[in-house]
Amino acid sequence: MNWPNPNAASVVLLRGVGDAAEVYVCRRVGTARFLSGFSAFPGGSREPEDGDPADALGTARRTAAREALEEVGVSLDPEALTLAGVWVAPAYLGVSLTTAFFLTRADALSPRIVNAEHTHGAWTRPAAALEAWSRGEVLLAPPTLHLLRSLDAPEDERLARCLAPAEARGAPPRYAPIRPHITLFPVRTPTLPPATHTNCYVLHDADDLWVVDPASPDPQEQAALVEFIDAHRARGRSLRGIALTHAHHDHVGGVEALRSATGAPVFAHADAARRLPFSVDHTLSAGDTLTVGRYVLDVVHTPGHDPGHVVFFDRATRAVVAGDLVAGLGTIVVDPDEGSMSKYLESLALVRAMDPSALLPSHGGVIGGAREKLDEYVQHRLWREAKVWDALPSKSHIGLDALLPVVYGDVAPTALPIARLSLRAHLNKLVEDGRAAASAGGWSRATLA
Repeated sequence: MNWPNPNAASVVLLRGVGDAAEVYVCRRVGTARFLSGFSAFPGGSREPEDGDPADALGTARRTAAREALEEVGVSLDPEALTLAGVWVAPAYLGVSLTTAFFLTRADALSPRIVNAEHTHGAWTRPAAALEAWSRGEVLLAPPTLHLLRSLDAPEDERLARCLAPAEARGAPPRYAPIRPHITLFPVRTPTLPPATHTNCYVLHDADDLWVVDPASPDPQEQAALVEFIDAHRARGRSLRGIALTHAHHDHVGGVEALRSATGAPVFAHADAARRLPFSVDHTLSAGDTLTVGRYVLDVVHTPGHDPGHVVFFDRATRAVVAGDLVAGLGTIVVDPDEGSMSKYLESLALVRAMDPSALLPSHGGVIGGAREKLDEYVQHRLWREAKVWDALPSKSHIGLDALLPVVYGDVAPTALPIARLSLRAHLNKLVEDGRAAASAGGWSRATLA
């Protein structure tokens, strides 16, 4: 078989037999830039010392063995590792990652966390790990979820199950189960780089089905989403509605196509509905709920990025379908012509106070380190605000063109148009706070006579 050339590797440590079989699972730190807070197997990216990349699987075995030593302190024989699949990260994640997964016996070994990439690790039965995921207690990436399901099988069937799906042989996953009742279905959209996709979320349980942000204007992407929804409807589920986080074009491009195909009503906040190019059937307000079988999601109004922005808080797992409150890839723009930096910071604080277990953003991967990410966002915006304040004169005025290179000297030239919007939003907030004054000549500290 012609396997994709891996640039990363991961190893599943196994001990015990039969129903007593266990795997060693680590929990990634909440500050990780990729898969923060997820449960995963030891692994990482290929390094030059691992060997010639032309020897694809041989080098991947050495990568897996090195990572096992660096992360959980165990020495492995690379030649004793059994290939259990090669998975390619889907485009919506924004990472060029092709990971080879290996199985190996580790009955006589005592793995332990020995670096700062994980908070803890433990031996667990595959069935117990899957039960924890089904209760919403852990996050599992699609390869990890698949491997655990495959290993929760008779021993003589495990390897074949690991290798069975096309995704285990390099086909990127089309969607990702995040919680048992929440599936991330990324669709290509004309959004801001580096993102290339918007995450549509499909909520499903019992007889209920909801779709959040069917975003793509691309007919092929729309057809793929309809096919996925129809598969759920074939199981007896009714599409109760199409719920929108806000009105931006890269979140609503497929709404009319999905409504036409299914007859489902559209729900949006009133401030979003006024700006949409199509009609809304029902408005959403803070305190409303979406019922999805056994699950209830609260509608939370979170303006700032957009006046009509809402997020959906899942009571059972405390996961937040976050729209553009945060991003797993790129950044969040606060355009002062339609948004508010003051309200955006208030919305971040509001969601932080809800103690979310995970943030399910519209761009990039799911964020398991929810509190860490929200704190990072607030701290970064306040740090930038302090730079704006420091750059303001107290006895004269300064304009945007002069402020921009001082405050945003750390950003690439291509990002300066976005930075200019953020700068105006920060200045508006300083004026609202009484710390700055605006005039025809520009801005100054509010102490200017």
